[in-house]
Amino acid sequence: MNPNQQFSIFSVQISFAVSLLPLISGIFSYSYLPDRIAIHINELGQANNYLSKLAFLIGLPVAGLLFQLYRVLRCKKKDPAMNVFGWNRTSSSILLFPVFFDIAYFSVVLYNLNV
Repeated sequence: MNPNQQFSIFSVQISFAVSLLPLISGIFSYSYLPDRIAIHINELGQANNYLSKLAFLIGLPVAGLLFQLYRVLRCKKKDPAMNVFGWNRTSSSILLFPVFFDIAYFSVVLYNLNV
């Protein structure tokens, strides 16, 4: 295994670790959140779409992990060396998806905690 492949495998592992943060935080915040989680807020700042607490805290992070796995496998198929931090837009976005997903997820959690 050459150093670029080892580096990219480490980067993929980091992306999955970042993807797991919502699942771990969901375990700790479960008792503090309401039974119905507001997942969409209109232009007036009022919630107008809800999801059950369990579906939000478990379902969304698992769906995010599955989507991240799909993206990694797709990028690996396109570029077997897969230098994730290279200038290839597709492979470098592997690290961006979990970050944006976590920002959206934690924004919803904080809104529902009235923070």
